[in-house]
Amino acid sequence: GTPAVLAVNAEYGERLEIGSRWYHAHGVTPPCCCGHGLSYTTFAYSGLRVAKTADLDNPVSVSFTVTNNGTVAGSEVAQVYLTYPDAAGEPPSQLRGFEKLAVAAGAAVPVTIAVPVRGVS
Repeated sequence: GTPAVLAVNAEYGERLEIGSRWYHAHGVTPPCCCGHGLSYTTFAYSGLRVAKTADLDNPVSVSFTVTNNGTVAGSEVAQVYLTYPDAAGEPPSQLRGFEKLAVAAGAAVPVTIAVPVRGVS
């Protein structure tokens, strides 16, 4: 025979607030740190600089320094997020660039991440 077809209308009221975006949008601490690896060291970020661009063909340059404050070498994924105004109706912050770093104990590494202008407008 012919299988029955069931028409279902599903409404997703959370829109873009799915997973970690929901926790961040509502100021709720997630029950676990999903996506974060364990490390035997700690890192500090400093010297944030953003170089503007005059046109849509060149990326915005985001530069900063990542310092390994620990006594052992470690890896860190440096990330750049963009935050929109509430009126934009976008998630509170969106990942726009990242770079994985291997940092020796006590060392400081300069990082520059290019963010396409179309990704910030």
